[in-house]
Formats: sequence, C-alpha cells, structure tokens
Amino acid sequence: ALIGTDDFAAAAEVYEKLLAEFPKTTHRAAVLFSLGWVRTKLERYEPAIEAFSQLSREFPDYPDRAKAQLAMSDCYTALKQFDKSALLLQGLEADKAVADQVLLRQAWNLFRSDQKKMAADAFMRYADRFPGTPLATSAVFNAGISRFETGDYAGATPLFARAMETAGDAAQTADARYWGGLCLFNQGLYAETAGMLEPLIAKTPDHLTPE
Repeated sequence: ALIGTDDFAAAAEVYEKLLAEFPKTTHRAAVLFSLGWVRTKLERYEPAIEAFSQLSREFPDYPDRAKAQLAMSDCYTALKQFDKSALLLQGLEADKAVADQVLLRQAWNLFRSDQKKMAADAFMRYADRFPGTPLATSAVFNAGISRFETGDYAGATPLFARAMETAGDAAQTADARYWGGLCLFNQGLYAETAGMLEPLIAKTPDHLTPE
C-alpha cells in the first residue's frame, strides 16, 4: 500500500522491521527484493546493493534473481562503479529472458564511462539483435550520438538517417534530423546540411508563434 502512494521511505522502514522481527519469514526473499527496490527508488544505492546481494546469497534459485542482478547493476552504475556493473551484466549474458536488458545496460555503461566508440558498437548490437523492440530506434540514435562525440561524423551520419527511417513519432524524427544535420555540417557538407535541416525551420513551432 505504501509503495502505491510512492511513500518509499516508509515502505523501506516496514521491510526493514519485517526482516528484523521475522528473520525466518517464508516471504524473506520477496521482502529483500522489495527492500532493494525501494532503496533504489530513494537513491540509497549502497544499502540497496546490500539487500540485493543478501538476496542472491541466501536464495540463489529465487525466480526473479536476474531482475535483482539487473537492479543491482543499475545501483553500481549510479555509483559510477562501472566495472562492478559490467561484471554483473556479464554473468547474465546467457539468460535469454533478460538478454535485451543486459545489452542495453552494457551500452549505457560504456557510454557513461566515456568509452564512446565501444558504446556505439554496443548500442548497434542491441538494435540489430532486437529490431522490433520499442527502444531499437533510440539505440540507433544513441549509437549516432556516441560516434558524434568521438568526432566520427561520417560514421554517425547513416545512423541518424536510420533513426529517422524507423522513428515512431515526429519528435524522434526531428531529433535524428537535427543531429544528422550537425554531422553533415561538421563534414563541411553545407548544402546537404541545409537540405537536412530545412524541414525543421520550414514551420515555426506552435510554442514559438507570437500570440
């Protein structure tokens, strides 16, 4: 009930009290998982890791163990402990049920740890392996951003073009078009840049129209 009201601090206290007063409860595994989750929501990442680690040690066959490992990897990423996050994710690579989530997290870890070239490749592995998922276009876009940030404008250009082709809405298309235009500009292709960006300036956005 407390989680439903977003009162995560109070929920954490209830879970902690439950574990302390009933250490042998048959719901211990679920409580540890939930405790880790609410601590994550509170950005209490180290205590969350403690809960998820305890869950993994005590209940190696817990049905949602992979989800707990993914959540723990997110905590390590938030703490910028990318090596520890990468190690957890590597251990989940063979789990087909979470393969897409593992790949995407690996890509983001590489991006956030400033390994942009490797991040671009990782984002594309996700997009090519899971082309039908809602996040596939975003992965291609982020691969383009990764290449752009390394100065590989020629390599980023076709990625933004691909993102434009598969975009699910106008805003996503506009973002890809804008960055594609920047890539062309940085290659000195000014006429192509104008052609790419022209649709973005052809109509003044409604929120910029004088009343």
